[in-house]
Amino acid sequence: MNTFRFFAALIIVIFTADIMALGHATAQNDSLDSVGLKKNQLDWFPIVFWTPDTRFLGGAFLSYSIPKTVHGVEGHPTSIALPLVYTQEHQYMSGLEMEHYWNDERDRIKITAEYVKFFEDFYGIGNTLPEKNKEEFTPRRFSFQANYYKNVSGRFFAGLQYEYEDYSVVKAKSSGLIADMNLKGTTITSGLGLVAMLDTRNDEIYPRSGSFHQVSMVPFHSIIGSEKNFVRTTIDVRQYFRIAKSHVFAYQAYAALTSGHTPMNEMALFGGQNLMRGFYGGRYRDRQMIAAQAEYRLPLFWRFGMTGFAGIGDVANQVGDFRTNDLKVSGGVGLRFALDRKKQHNIRLDLAFGKNAVPAIGIGEAF
Repeated sequence: MNTFRFFAALIIVIFTADIMALGHATAQNDSLDSVGLKKNQLDWFPIVFWTPDTRFLGGAFLSYSIPKTVHGVEGHPTSIALPLVYTQEHQYMSGLEMEHYWNDERDRIKITAEYVKFFEDFYGIGNTLPEKNKEEFTPRRFSFQANYYKNVSGRFFAGLQYEYEDYSVVKAKSSGLIADMNLKGTTITSGLGLVAMLDTRNDEIYPRSGSFHQVSMVPFHSIIGSEKNFVRTTIDVRQYFRIAKSHVFAYQAYAALTSGHTPMNEMALFGGQNLMRGFYGGRYRDRQMIAAQAEYRLPLFWRFGMTGFAGIGDVANQVGDFRTNDLKVSGGVGLRFALDRKKQHNIRLDLAFGKNAVPAIGIGEAF
């Protein structure tokens, strides 16, 4: 994909969003004070760009916040986000993300849902896949995940995690990897398990200090409607350090480990916009994945900031198959634009090196 087009797209988004943000701030100025939001707030901005694969792509990102106070202090708002994207090639992405706290924030639920029909590149399964394997296909996926957390002590929460996915390959070559591996058709997975989280970050959107630790173990079984029986364990550890007034150093260690009959669509995908940037998401995939990344964030001028990042990781069929010599590295730099300078709600564009690297545009930080 052409890097220039991504910069052009970012500029369109930035200036449209900035104009709307200034207008919104003027109209809603009486709804803000030094503590935070007093009234419900609806924000949105358009998404418009062009690539050779999608041609014109258009959509919008909408968010709605309902503020609340806990014992006279600003608490976590109820938040709802809706991304919507459609392309000239009749591909689409739509989603929902909602988070709600109650019972003086001792109870918390987070729901994410996504409905996607979008082309992908498939190289096979494993960590030594040649470029000639590349095969384009189009899956259609509906996924749903709900996490319920109950406060146990301090900033430690424990609860339940439910996952559901309806996945089907709707377009693929009649002869190729997808056909040879018999990956066409529909697969339904459903899993219910346990999740534990320790979150001491000073802010969830743009943390400058503290840590986030989460571990989940989710069995997928026919008893709860899954066509495949397997277990996935996920470990996510993040730490944030304030180096200077507006400088932050952060690192993340991540592992996704499965056992049993793991279907292709539930395997760990190496690369993407958040973890191991610099590798096309799914350039490598397998039943196990480990990865670590570090990032340095600093301001530039006005609403602009930048970041430098690097990562290392790999995939394998079994945990014992990981080899130091096979580990893959990535790195790069990123540009940030703050839609909200006070809370540091950023649009990001990351340029990284690695296999099949493409610029990544996203909302918020990678981790």
